[in-house]
Amino acid sequence: MCASLALLFCQAVRRAPSAKPQRECAQLLKTEDRRWTFMGVEGMPTRNNLAERCLRRSVIWSKMCFGTDSEAGSRFVSRILSVVTTLRM
Repeated sequence: MCASLALLFCQAVRRAPSAKPQRECAQLLKTEDRRWTFMGVEGMPTRNNLAERCLRRSVIWSKMCFGTDSEAGSRFVSRILSVVTTLRM
C-alpha cells in the first residue's frame, strides 16, 4: 500500500465508532513493509499457489472423511498428511 493510501485508510478508520477497527489499522501499519516484500524482491512469487496446493490434499480428505473423533486421531492425520505433502514436493 502506498504511504498516501495508508494515511487515507487510517484517517477513515479513526472516525470509526468502535476501537476494534482502530486496533486492526494500527496492526496493519506495523506490518506494512513486510506485506509488500514481493514487490521489491526479484523472482519472489506474487501468489501463494504452492501453499494452497500443499493444503489441498488435507482439505479434500477432511471433506470426504468428516474429520476425526479424537485429539489423537487429529494428530495422526496431521502428521501423515504432512509427511505425504513433504514427500510430494
